[in-house]
Amino acid sequence: MSNLLKKFKANDYVLLFSAGASVGTLFLWAASYIFPEGEIVQGRRVFENIPKVLQYIFYVLSAASIFISGYLFSLRVKNWNRGKAEKRNTTIGARLSSLFDGLLMKTVLRFRAAGFPRLLLFSTHRQS
Repeated sequence: MSNLLKKFKANDYVLLFSAGASVGTLFLWAASYIFPEGEIVQGRRVFENIPKVLQYIFYVLSAASIFISGYLFSLRVKNWNRGKAEKRNTTIGARLSSLFDGLLMKTVLRFRAAGFPRLLLFSTHRQS
């Protein structure tokens, strides 16, 4: 069993989660037929005036879009796993200095031709 878990990578878990979510959506669709709403005192029934064909299309497309989104995100996770660990040989002081450079917009001024007008735009912008 432990060898099976070692074979799974992070993108496989994302794919399994999205498959479970799409199957769960289809289960909720089936559960709406197994457990009807009963008497509604106030409000209206879910999908009251919607034809059955549109309900089927809604649930199938919802499950498909959840699975496709999860599949595409699993590809993104697979791409992230290809990278190497970042080398951080800097000290905390150097990292804080670069943080304040970004917050004070000194990084915008690296390219003076575009940075200075941009800095002027940011400095004149006011919230209403």
